[in-house]
Amino acid sequence: MNNVSESLLESPACIQLKKSWANHHFDEPLESEFREIYLEANLTLLRGALIIGFLFGLTLLALDYWLEEPGFSSWSVPVRAAITQTLVLAMLLASYHPASRIFLTQLGSAIGLSIAATLLLLSTFAEGQTMGTAFTGYVVVTFYIYLFVGQRFWPALVTAMALFVSFLAATSLRGQAADMMLFGAYLFFINLISATCLYYHEKNHRRSFLETKSLKELASLDSLTGLANRRALDDYLAHIWSHAKRESQPITVALIDIDHFKAYNDNYGHQAGDLTLIAIAQTLGKVIHRPLDFTARFGGEEFVVLLSGTTALDAEQIINTLRLQVQNLNIRNEASPTATMITISAGLVCLYPHSTNHSIKGFIQLADQALYQAKNNGRNRVCIAGNQDDFQTKTGFFQIKPSKVA
Repeated sequence: MNNVSESLLESPACIQLKKSWANHHFDEPLESEFREIYLEANLTLLRGALIIGFLFGLTLLALDYWLEEPGFSSWSVPVRAAITQTLVLAMLLASYHPASRIFLTQLGSAIGLSIAATLLLLSTFAEGQTMGTAFTGYVVVTFYIYLFVGQRFWPALVTAMALFVSFLAATSLRGQAADMMLFGAYLFFINLISATCLYYHEKNHRRSFLETKSLKELASLDSLTGLANRRALDDYLAHIWSHAKRESQPITVALIDIDHFKAYNDNYGHQAGDLTLIAIAQTLGKVIHRPLDFTARFGGEEFVVLLSGTTALDAEQIINTLRLQVQNLNIRNEASPTATMITISAGLVCLYPHSTNHSIKGFIQLADQALYQAKNNGRNRVCIAGNQDDFQTKTGFFQIKPSKVA
């Protein structure tokens, strides 16, 4: 494969794999996609950890109440439990509602910080207990934040560091230099070990995400031109058809054919033909670049363009621009009776999926008929399909009944 076609196959995931992402952050939109997948992958772990944490809190509450004699050892015990258990339960419930999952990272941080705050303010300062009591809670919470609630590295590190600094500040305020040094050293290395584990855990997840996405992207690309292949086209067309139907928007499809390409190959050779296909694919990429628009190699010397939310007249202008851009490439084709350079013909059709009685296959077939019309009219031109309800387009195989609109 030549360097031009290799560069076309540089998918966003492939490019990101070659970049440095030691800071655990991808370029958008890969980062947002990774966060969604990472959250989904860790939901089971998160829910299990929250249930265990909730039961752990209830167990400590019960033991405190029943140990030695009925009654809580301190007024701060039920207060701490009410604060932390409420947050744990809220996070658990949020994990079951897709719209609330975007707040899970913030809730995880809030739980860790609230536990630290209640340990310091209620137990240590309000009741004068030793820092050893708070230290035990800090150790549990630190491990919990890093390893058990499915947090990403940076949110977990920031939350744990806030806990660490608050503990050192509390011991300093109480004038316990020895406690600060001893317990602080323990907490520092606990943070170091846990952060290292989470860093490499997320790094492996990120690499696996990029590798999997790269393989999927490459499987959906035409190996020569780098455009989407027929499989990707079918998937995207089904998706955008449903979207346009739901939003009552039009879709325009254009089938594009290189004029007299067989004669060009016979005259100049298949290697020259491949270079021409690549050049036209690059031109497609320059002209068709709106977010929801889509280009693909349909097979052989045919390409397809999907234009979302575009009327037939607007689409005709866009495809005519493409036709002129291809002509301006000035790729000589002396074997063509149409022109002395490579030209293209295109047939396009515009439909409103919510109101048509044609299927997706019928949609493509209408564009194909318009393409043949462009060829019959002399090539190097764009033709728009006629009335979609015209008798000649009712082929039976491609049309469906109104009650079964795709």
